[in-house]
Order: sequence, then structure tokens, then C-alpha cells
Amino acid sequence: MRLEIESLFPQKTFHFEFASTSEKAVDLINAELFDFIFLDMRLPDQSGIATVRQCAKELGRARVVIMTGYSDAVILEEIMGALAKLPIQGFLLKSHTAATLSALFKHFENDLPGPFICPDGLAMLNSFESNELTKREIEILKMASKGMTTPEIAAKLGCSQETVKTHRSNLLLKTKTRNFAELSAWYSSRYSGRS
Repeated sequence: MRLEIESLFPQKTFHFEFASTSEKAVDLINAELFDFIFLDMRLPDQSGIATVRQCAKELGRARVVIMTGYSDAVILEEIMGALAKLPIQGFLLKSHTAATLSALFKHFENDLPGPFICPDGLAMLNSFESNELTKREIEILKMASKGMTTPEIAAKLGCSQETVKTHRSNLLLKTKTRNFAELSAWYSSRYSGRS
């Protein structure tokens, strides 16, 4: 991130501080004034959102950006809720491009209204809100409905168990079901008989 920012603004000098935990981030925020604060959604001791909540009064004029490497619908929904309620001015996926980072800084420089939401994150949120299941989600739902476990599904698809868990979490969100029994019933009512 440091190199990306420095390459965007070669004529400017920046002072960077890094914290590997929320506790260290809060200590830094309480001790110094920052122009920008980039917080990981998943810090070892608490989420980036909880960190913002904890030190909201000490943020001053800092622009806070939450970052995540996860595309889990539940995490993205939590971030979107925080953007509406907390002093967070931006959301970036860790896989962002240089163009997206540049757009974030232009958003801040031009003092545009509302938080900056990276295009890929917005596209993911829109796909979750559409309630249309992807081909992979239907595939996982079929296998799970046949009694296959998460490790078995992951092995069959050649992906990690975490990927399968993320898809299952997204399925619950999209179908507005609370557990696997409800999800199975939802699947049977819509997809039974299809190949």
C-alpha cells in the first residue's frame, strides 16, 4: 500500500505508521493526527469497524478506509452498514487496482459526497442483492442437499473449504434462509428436477 500511494504522488512526502492489531491502531490514532487511516476489516484482535467505533472521537479530520480481502456477503453487508453509521469514508478490496486507489484519492481531493466504494465491491454487493444464484452456488447447493460435507464438496470442486463456506454463507443471505434445513427446502421448491 505504501509503494502504491507513493507512486501515485511522487512529489509528495508521506509519513506512514503501521499497526498489526486493533490495539496498536487505537494507540496510534490516540497519539497522532492522520490524514488517512486504512484499516483491515479482519485484525487479529477485533474488526476494523470495531476499531473505528472504539476511537471515533479521536479520528479528527482523518479519512478512514476499510479494506478487506474477503468477498463474503455477510462481511460486505457489515461494511456497508458501517459506512452509513460510522465515520468511514471509503471501502476498498485488497485486490484493488492502481486506478481504483487513484479514484479513491480523487474522491477525497474533490470532496465528493458520500463514501467511496470500490467498483468491484459495489459489483459484488449488487450481485448479492439480486438474489440470483450463480452456477457455482447452485452446484454447491445441489451437493450439500445430497448430504455432502464441506470437505467433500471442496475436494470435488478443487477449491478450499473456506471457499465452500463463503458460498454457503452467501446462499443463506441471498435466499433469506437461516439455516441449512431452510436452505434445502428453498432449493427443493425451486430447483428439484433440474439437472
